Amino acid sequence: MDGRGSLRVGSETHEIFRLDALQDRWDVARLPYSLRVLLENVLRAESETDAEAIAGWVATDEPTALVGLPLIALTELLAEAGLPVLG
Repeated sequence: MDGRGSLRVGSETHEIFRLDALQDRWDVARLPYSLRVLLENVLRAESETDAEAIAGWVATDEPTALVGLPLIALTELLAEAGLPVLG
């Protein structure tokens, strides 16, 4: 699951992680904005198992924790990023 890309700004090149590169395998466009932000962050950390768990999220599934990231830590991470978290 590799969404790596590059963005050239002036004379500098920056590494970016493109969620649209994952669209063929996962329907990431349907994910809520907060999960897309989280998915990009997980891709940066190169955690493929967690990225697949987020990309394959279905709203009607039972809540689960990401591998190595308890649900409470996930909600705190989103809250610290300034994203609304429903409790």
